[in-house]
Amino acid sequence: MSTSTVGSATPQVTAREKVMGRAVYAGDIKQAGMLHAKVLRSPYPHARIVHIDTAAARALRGVRLVLTGEDTPSRLWGTHRKEQRILAAGVVRHVGEEVAAVVAVDEETARDALDLIRVEYEELPAIFSPDAALADGAAELHPGTRNIAHEMHIERGDVEAGFARAAVVYEATYDMHSQYPGYLEPMATVAAQDGNGRLTVWASTQSVFLARARLAEALDRPVSTIRVIQAVTGGGFGAKIVEESNSLIAALLATRLDRPVRLVNNRLEDFLGARSSVPARVWLKMGLDAQGMIVAKDVNIVAECGAYAGLAGDVMHVSAMRSDNMHRLENVRSNAVLAYTNNPPRGAFRGFGGQQMQFPLNSHLTMLAEMLGMDPIEVHKRNAIRSGDTSVHGWKIGSSGLVQCLEQAREA
Repeated sequence: MSTSTVGSATPQVTAREKVMGRAVYAGDIKQAGMLHAKVLRSPYPHARIVHIDTAAARALRGVRLVLTGEDTPSRLWGTHRKEQRILAAGVVRHVGEEVAAVVAVDEETARDALDLIRVEYEELPAIFSPDAALADGAAELHPGTRNIAHEMHIERGDVEAGFARAAVVYEATYDMHSQYPGYLEPMATVAAQDGNGRLTVWASTQSVFLARARLAEALDRPVSTIRVIQAVTGGGFGAKIVEESNSLIAALLATRLDRPVRLVNNRLEDFLGARSSVPARVWLKMGLDAQGMIVAKDVNIVAECGAYAGLAGDVMHVSAMRSDNMHRLENVRSNAVLAYTNNPPRGAFRGFGGQQMQFPLNSHLTMLAEMLGMDPIEVHKRNAIRSGDTSVHGWKIGSSGLVQCLEQAREA
């Protein structure tokens, strides 16, 4: 009897609990003595924080704690570049950046307390496009970066010689805008610290171990003192993997109070606090020979990470090179740059950079096939990498079902 799951329907392990309405999401968790938190966000894309007056908020009945950036650990966190505090200190770099947090006996009191916090800002010039960020003399969001968060230059083979022997050549520019992930459940966290100083965090997360490591870094404490539990998660699509600030803020507040703290974004707060996809402008030039084989591929990518780099550099890396490994290529050139702007931070989102290149690539191959008078699927199949091949970037392909996938798609 076969135990393989291939070709058979496998029910989701949480399906019954979900359809019966019994699934417990992070926002549903209740702890004895639990308090509720809300976050004050910047209304400006770029500004210096001159002064924050929290006296009235602290005095409101039912408020248990008010924190600003000056109350957070000075250690910076980030997936690669260490750039952020848990709450902004000194400067805000995008609309929606977290400036202060309030903990109260209920959400309504916490929300009322936010209205009592007075923040004096000094607005600074803001940059909203990669072109403006990369222009000569542009103000730097992060000193010493020239507004470049990541840069790549790859060349394999002889691209110009490849184009010289092409039967058809096509070039075009494609613009992919940023997309909010749109999961049904906004980000939610419950955090509690016990009498032994161990912190437990229930979160709507996609990776408990990445979340734990990031909490240890941001809170400046040993990872062994933190436990992360993934609650039933109402969608993530990459945006809940490791970059959101919700769980960091809830955890910090819980450690300061030694009381459980619940922090749940409403939809507007999630629009401001979530990582949307990395927008990119892709210039692509490709050449095919008379048999429909790709003889040269030239790519230029200008992408944007927003105010903080996060995983956007990894996303752009995928856009710049991973699709090359789908095809039997010899001549490839790829240049890519990721720019800081005063837009909200970008990050992981479905396909992790694949979509930013697949749309241009598939559009291109269709145009080139038409120029040759060939069937686009036949062109895809002729160029598809096979099991046992080694790609232009040195990837040894142990298994590939791309040709079969194309054939099945045509049949369907």
